[in-house]
Amino acid sequence: EKGVQFMIFDDELSPSQTRNVEKVIDKVIKKHMESQGRKAEEIEIRVMDRTNLILDIFAQHARTREGILQVALAEQQYQLPRLKRMWSHLERQQ
Repeated sequence: EKGVQFMIFDDELSPSQTRNVEKVIDKVIKKHMESQGRKAEEIEIRVMDRTNLILDIFAQHARTREGILQVALAEQQYQLPRLKRMWSHLERQQ
C-alpha cells in the first residue's frame, strides 16, 4: 500500500517547525492505524519546505562538476541552522 511520502510547505519552515510537524504526523498516523486495529508501523513522511524541494530538484538535475558543487554548497548552507542546536546536549554544563 502506497500512501503519502512527502508533505511540502509553500513557505520556509524553521527547524523547530519541521520537527513539530513530523511529530504531529507520526502521532496522527499511529492513532489512525490503531483505530483501524492495525499495528502502528514505522511510516516515514518527509516534511519539506519550498527551499528544500528546490534544492532537491537541482541536486537531481546537476550534471557538471561546477553545478554539483554549487548545489552541494547551497544544501550545506541550508542545513547549517538546522544542525546548530542538534548537539547542544553534548556541551559542558555551567
